[in-house]
Amino acid sequence: MQTFKRTATDAISIWWWTVDKITLLTILFLMLVGIFMTSSASLFMAERMNTGSIYFVTRHVTFLSAAFAVAIGLSFANQTIVRRLAIIGFLLSTILLILTPFFGVEVKGAKRWLRILGFSLQPSEFIKPFLAITNAWILSINASGSIALLTSAAICLPSIALIIIQPDIGMSVIIISIWVTQIFILGIRTKLMIACFAFLLVCGLLIYVSFDHARQRIKSFISPISTANYQIKKSLESFQHGGMFGVGPAEGKIKIHLPDAHTDFIFAVIAEELGSIFCIVIITMFFILIYRFYQNIKSKNDLFVILAAGGLIEQFALHVFINIGANIRILPAKGMTLPFMSYGGSSALSTGLTLGMLLALGRKKFNIKDLKIL
Repeated sequence: MQTFKRTATDAISIWWWTVDKITLLTILFLMLVGIFMTSSASLFMAERMNTGSIYFVTRHVTFLSAAFAVAIGLSFANQTIVRRLAIIGFLLSTILLILTPFFGVEVKGAKRWLRILGFSLQPSEFIKPFLAITNAWILSINASGSIALLTSAAICLPSIALIIIQPDIGMSVIIISIWVTQIFILGIRTKLMIACFAFLLVCGLLIYVSFDHARQRIKSFISPISTANYQIKKSLESFQHGGMFGVGPAEGKIKIHLPDAHTDFIFAVIAEELGSIFCIVIITMFFILIYRFYQNIKSKNDLFVILAAGGLIEQFALHVFINIGANIRILPAKGMTLPFMSYGGSSALSTGLTLGMLLALGRKKFNIKDLKIL
């Protein structure tokens, strides 16, 4: 039986004394809540689809177990291995993104998924963490040179274009935000930063003009009486009906009328059944997770690690913010999953990759004399 002695120098003991255990416990808590809430939110959907009442929760447990295994496995890696895996993953994800418009499965007018060995795979989910690491490596090679910046733009822009044509505006925003965050951390000149933001503004206007579904979502967000706001209205009703303490586990009724209750609007189900206070607990746990990741890398004296972790933390935090923001109508509705909570294989595995890389990059330097239990 593993005892994790401080004087031990085997790989598992070193991992135990250098990994952030508060982060691990927070991840496990959120995953357990996600499993419990998916079992409640997906019940009526499963019955409607004739798949058996535990179909979605069984798959969700499988996805989260795989994601946790990926996160733990990656957390053993050093930064060289993380970088190499990310570059390979980025190249493979790019190839899959290129294939998606031609061989992808169309759902609600968008081609975002590929069927591989009987599973639906969303390549855009996987390119996010891989791009954050790859871009950090490129920028850190020649931080003060324009060649690194141009190379960075050269790998980011094609990824954004491939995602936009699916179309998936929300995911493209995530990719853009990763790039902008890393450029900001790098500390480029003010004039160049202003030029970047002006470019992004022009891109946003072009997307609004060119994509009808993006335009409609923004219009429905602005207009509270829009019929396109059906799910948002039901989501807000869930918060009202749940009150402070909720109606009780699995007792929610409004979720029956939410087509995406087990995915995009899982937070609304939590609000109805467990109440607003528990929603605050969930938000607090996400904040703790993001804060711990920040604390683990802020003292690092390695530009690559800082840039890579900054991009990974940003994309994780933005996922949480966009999903919860859409549920409470401070942001337009967008098919963005809530990490650990929302049902979905690609999003779960992508989250596992993100957290595993953050755990690996944030591990403390192994020093037997200085080790302390967190």
